Amino acid sequence: MLVHGQVGVKSYTAAAIADPKVLAVAAKVRYEVKPYPTYPGSFPGGVVITLKDGRKLDAELDYQQGGPENPLTAAEVLEKWRGNATLCLDDATVERLERAILAIEEHADLRAAFAPLAGARAGVAA
Repeated sequence: MLVHGQVGVKSYTAAAIADPKVLAVAAKVRYEVKPYPTYPGSFPGGVVITLKDGRKLDAELDYQQGGPENPLTAAEVLEKWRGNATLCLDDATVERLERAILAIEEHADLRAAFAPLAGARAGVAA
């Protein structure tokens, strides 16, 4: 998050983890276990960042983003969907499938809604 401004599935690829900037920040990190009253029903956490001038920035989240108590917005859901889907589908297929899913209630036949996936697996192997 500190290096790239966001965290997603791609943040955990071998290349992303080996990024020298990420490794430099990781070398400065330590952790502590803190009890949260919302755990284990949620996945809470917090962070304290100490700046070079000694100031501390801190934040806590009692409920993980995307959980029922802290839901994602529609735009955030779409962003997450695209980030995950592009790991195994080409951009054009992701766009077609996204449009089909968003219009799923208009389809009497669900096979038509998921038609954009036809042949997608072959495209991934290439």
